[in-house]
Amino acid sequence: MEAQPIDRVESKRMEKFKKLFFYIGFISVIILAYKVSTRTNHSGTTGFLLDCLLIVFSIYLTFRSFRNAIGRTGQFIEWREFDIQYKLKEDDSVKTIPIKTIKNINIGLDKIIVETTTNSYRLDIEDFTKYETIKRIKNNFERIKISVSKHT
Repeated sequence: MEAQPIDRVESKRMEKFKKLFFYIGFISVIILAYKVSTRTNHSGTTGFLLDCLLIVFSIYLTFRSFRNAIGRTGQFIEWREFDIQYKLKEDDSVKTIPIKTIKNINIGLDKIIVETTTNSYRLDIEDFTKYETIKRIKNNFERIKISVSKHT
């Protein structure tokens, strides 16, 4: 049986950007299709090609940003009884930090560094934008830091 989470915070920031990038890209494709379909023989070739090139470039950048946003969705930090699980923007999969191996925790403005007996974990929390969420994250790590310092 899996341990129940004590606390969990999630960031929905990139989900909103993902939707925005998708809609901007979709509208750009429609504009390009309209531009190509309404071209007349009287319009200049150079100006038309430059317009199309700029629209295609904006479509490329938008969908590239959309793909990057997909990789940064699903960010969370979860505190359990015996470990901390997280997936942040630089992580491809869920990472786990066993609490009993923690030696020290440094809490910064938007970064938390957790030093264990085997590794050092750098948690970048800048995608958590709500003040109450950031405060909760820092309070949870502060409690663990105090607990670890009492046991050493």
